[in-house]
Amino acid sequence: MRKIAVTLLSAFVVGLMLAMPASAGTLTMKVADGTGDVGRNSWAHVNDPSQYWADNTAVAKTGYFDMISTWLSQKGKTYTFGMELASVLPEEGSALPIPIKTAEWLLWIDSYPMSAPLYTFSLYYDGSSYSAILLDVSTMVSTPVSFTIDGTKFQVDLSQDLVGDLAGLWWSPAVRLWWGPLGSVGEWIVNLVDFGVAPGQDGVDLPWPPP
Repeated sequence: MRKIAVTLLSAFVVGLMLAMPASAGTLTMKVADGTGDVGRNSWAHVNDPSQYWADNTAVAKTGYFDMISTWLSQKGKTYTFGMELASVLPEEGSALPIPIKTAEWLLWIDSYPMSAPLYTFSLYYDGSSYSAILLDVSTMVSTPVSFTIDGTKFQVDLSQDLVGDLAGLWWSPAVRLWWGPLGSVGEWIVNLVDFGVAPGQDGVDLPWPPP
């Protein structure tokens, strides 16, 4: 269990990052996340899945499942979602830990906290190659979107033309692992943003635009 000091430090770092000026014309909300909590976020515990992620298991030790920070930004009509992870993302062709078939670093766009999502905005890796997809949950239509990977960081770009104005909505980042086909019941949500580390946060949902 993380010490309270880690949470307090995360909150302090968030405050510093939110106070930093963004580049001209770019609005950004960036949130720090404590490390060492893969599979241990309280809302990720369903039927006590922590039994699967003891500290010596491959999933718990895989740093690219562990968020250090996450951000959402807007410049003009382009939204950018990104994460920094605790270790370098795998090179294409590198195997995932058994029994994981696909890793997903995702963003839910919610109309209000903990509601059914309007959109999911995901970077996938299946042990062979990466892809990034926007899913319109109401229609189940998926659209490929552009992404970049740089060591421990990735960013996924999304045109406002695809989702409209996100103002007044909520964003919730996570890491989800699939041991079955995408969309099946074979999923684990192993990392969520820490509670209480950002202004206006409600549970694991963050407001857009930042307050």
